Amino acid sequence: MLLQDFRMVRHARSALPFWMSLGLVPLAIIAAWRGEWWFVLMPAYAWYPVTGLDAVLGLNKANLDPETSAYHLFWHRAITAIWFPIQATVIFGAIWFVTHAGHLTGWEKIGLFFGIGVMSGTIGIVYAHELLHQRPRWERWMGDLLLASTLYAHFRSEHLLVHHAWVGTPRDAVSARYDESFWRFFPRVLLDCPRSAWRAERRLLARAGRPVWYLEHYGLTRLHFGGGRYEHVLPRHSWNTSHTASNWLLINLQRHSDHHYKPDRRFPLLQTYGADEAPQLPFGYPLMTFVAMIPGLWRRRMNPRVRAWRRQFYPGVTDWTAYDRGELPLPRGAL
Repeated sequence: MLLQDFRMVRHARSALPFWMSLGLVPLAIIAAWRGEWWFVLMPAYAWYPVTGLDAVLGLNKANLDPETSAYHLFWHRAITAIWFPIQATVIFGAIWFVTHAGHLTGWEKIGLFFGIGVMSGTIGIVYAHELLHQRPRWERWMGDLLLASTLYAHFRSEHLLVHHAWVGTPRDAVSARYDESFWRFFPRVLLDCPRSAWRAERRLLARAGRPVWYLEHYGLTRLHFGGGRYEHVLPRHSWNTSHTASNWLLINLQRHSDHHYKPDRRFPLLQTYGADEAPQLPFGYPLMTFVAMIPGLWRRRMNPRVRAWRRQFYPGVTDWTAYDRGELPLPRGAL
């Protein structure tokens, strides 16, 4: 019993950094109460200090035992479990407040909800992603509620039924092609993903006899064997990064290579990989997001890494034109 208690305390301490997202809540309250430029604190907290901490703390290459029981992950799981009531309170509380308080100007209201959008998009969708992959129905339900609160509910069907099945193939809209800029990729995702989710969900319902009524994979592709046959998903098909602070904020989402290799593994148990097994991003997601907004800078940083990845893992492939243009046939059995 003492050993069990010791393990629980040890895992509780390791879970504490993943609770840093709660720092956004008082910042939302300050922005609503004070107005002016106080809303800037929310995106600033989510992006800049985390990137600075990444630079100071470096990489965390430690891996928890993947066989760790759910009991010992209580405090890791708790932050994702409580996030929907927190996020809903902030969103709807802010709506109520700005309609009853008369001191905020129009631009101050826009700034406030921009900050809340950063909170619900940067944190809420990431937590929803974690919850949707779990087996308990209540966790998947909480994930659905988080997505609904961000008006992005189609993500569940698209992510689980399409992205994980066909990542790195022409069927997956969110696998960014080599040399594709963010400004071409983003509109394509906005248009293709809802349609893709609808087709996948419609086919799933039909099988059951029921009526109908970027950044993580850029340039990485699974090898096409011919005839719509592709290799199995491996850690090499997703960008990995072990930056410490941004993995705290994004609950290890940046250990994306292992997430696609073992989709049902809870976030504290996700393993990190070295460059011999998975391609590595130069920075954490917060900074890489800004780099992606500048296509020329993005290509200078990332295209040499993609070419090095191709030479390392697929030295026998000499012509990548069909991969780059998305001209390969759809995978067999694609929804």
